[in-house]
Amino acid sequence: MKRRTALALIIVIFAALFGCTAKQSIEASVEPSVEPSAEVSIEVSVEPSIEPIVEPSPTPFPTDENGTPLFRKVEGEEGPAPMMVQYSRMPNLEDCLSGKYVIKATFVRDVGFVGKPNSGVFEMEFKVDEALNGSIGEETIYTSMNLYRWKNGEYTIYNYVEGHQYLLIASKSDSVYNEHTYYRISEDDFLPITDDGLGAYVFGKNLATTIDSDFIDRAEAPANMAGRSYIEYIEKLCENSPWDTDDLYIPYTDSTDMYEIADECDFIIAVTPGHMRESTWNYIVSGECEVNRVIKNTSTRRFLYTGDEIYLTFFDGSVVEGEQYIVMINKLGGADGGEGIYHLAAKTAVYPYDEATVAELKEYLAG
Repeated sequence: MKRRTALALIIVIFAALFGCTAKQSIEASVEPSVEPSAEVSIEVSVEPSIEPIVEPSPTPFPTDENGTPLFRKVEGEEGPAPMMVQYSRMPNLEDCLSGKYVIKATFVRDVGFVGKPNSGVFEMEFKVDEALNGSIGEETIYTSMNLYRWKNGEYTIYNYVEGHQYLLIASKSDSVYNEHTYYRISEDDFLPITDDGLGAYVFGKNLATTIDSDFIDRAEAPANMAGRSYIEYIEKLCENSPWDTDDLYIPYTDSTDMYEIADECDFIIAVTPGHMRESTWNYIVSGECEVNRVIKNTSTRRFLYTGDEIYLTFFDGSVVEGEQYIVMINKLGGADGGEGIYHLAAKTAVYPYDEATVAELKEYLAG
């Protein structure tokens, strides 16, 4: 009995040792599996002349066909993520051009952030070479666009290069609150005019390689959109179906003279600003204002009345909540009763309220 017990003990010990050895041998011969969510560090060999992209791009095209980054970093404070536009359906190429200025232009320089350094909106300067759609009187234009933002807060922009020519698809925006007129371009569009034509994107689609027949009518477009053919195709679209441009503009004057502004504005009113909210992107404040007095109306119908409340935007630091001011404003749209969009008629169209100024304005307008 003792002999059997001893033999059994030896067998158990041998099996345990053998099993352990076998398990270790099997584990050593099989590479460990990695869960999809696990972080894996991979070293990438990059040419010295190419700056590596260290964060995943929010678009499906972080590099061009030669491996050169399509984006470059822009210095700025971390700010809000850009607003995403929702579409009821995916637009096609003609939708993207409709109502837009289509411009051949040479990149001059980065200007910087529009407004505050965390605005997420970037400004660039271009020299106009040719307008394919829309009438442009300026030789130099300034564009604005939303910036893509990495998870670590760094901003990026398409790799526009000084002295290179690009095709811009833009909407014109002119406001008293901006430093100058902006031609707004989409962060999803990048159309360098090059001999190879590669790396041209509209609405995030590479025109040289997309097979989306809903986006580009292949019956009309060149079979191969590489080279300069995509430019020729867009030129053809602009020539065959010229579009009226959708401009965002409420008239204003550059004058700083009170009487000249009074002549050109739609309304002169006395208001008391309520709670003013600071803009996240520009040096302006906005809020409801109570109309205390109507000094000038340009319409045969009275659009504004004492006691109305209207939404106004002022330059930061120009008004104090609860104080009374004389303001000269212009209006876009709306009906009776104070409805509509109101903008200052000039950058200097806000004055502290006093009866003497009211009397001077009434006398001037009456004469």
